[in-house]
Amino acid sequence: MHSKILFRTVFRLGEIYASDSEDLGHELHQTRRLLQRKQQSGMPNLSSIVELAVFLEPHKDVFQELFRLLRIAIALPVSSAACEQSFSALKLIKTHVRKTMTDDRLSNLGVLSIESRRAKSLEMDKFIKVLPPTIKTEESI
Repeated sequence: MHSKILFRTVFRLGEIYASDSEDLGHELHQTRRLLQRKQQSGMPNLSSIVELAVFLEPHKDVFQELFRLLRIAIALPVSSAACEQSFSALKLIKTHVRKTMTDDRLSNLGVLSIESRRAKSLEMDKFIKVLPPTIKTEESI
């Protein structure tokens, strides 16, 4: 996203959540300078709002307005697409055969389906090694 568009978007969010626009402007300017310096020293580009929030977390007292808006942006769904995606995933999971499963299991499967990219990146062998011996895995059945 182009930096001018990004700045306008952050300022609009700041207006909605009553941020001090002058402080926010200074914080955005300093954040851009800080990121440029870090990238020149070999740090990879940040690719998400969450990564930016994690990067700024040690400096949250200095970047108060920006850090607060980042936390809000992370917590808010961007649109109803997240809700629609959740219901769509649940519809796919809860087939005729699985109607007898508990709500807890359905909820867990829903999270796995929605977060499928993250779930696929997990190393399942590490999880299996820490399972108590009383839990049977597919391999041991």
